[in-house]
Amino acid sequence: MLTAAPINLKSLHKWNRLDAIPYRALEKFEDYYLLYIHPIHTYKYRLFLTNQKDLIPFLKVRINPDRLEGVDLILSSLDFSEYIICNHDGEIYTL
Repeated sequence: MLTAAPINLKSLHKWNRLDAIPYRALEKFEDYYLLYIHPIHTYKYRLFLTNQKDLIPFLKVRINPDRLEGVDLILSSLDFSEYIICNHDGEIYTL
């Protein structure tokens, strides 16, 4: 059984803010977990297992930090070793 460790959201000093999604870094793994977080309703949260060939075009269309456009989501490698966190204001972080 897989047990996820909690992420301490208050420790933002450990987060690295990015100016753009590191698309090259996403090529490191073939598959990713994508957690969509609805801004209001928790019952609309969705967890997807996706591959990088579908993920990269999806992100390019929906996230534009220059225009402050984005989607509330968390990307994770399948082994939970790397995270990319995006918000609806186009901000991107790694943990």
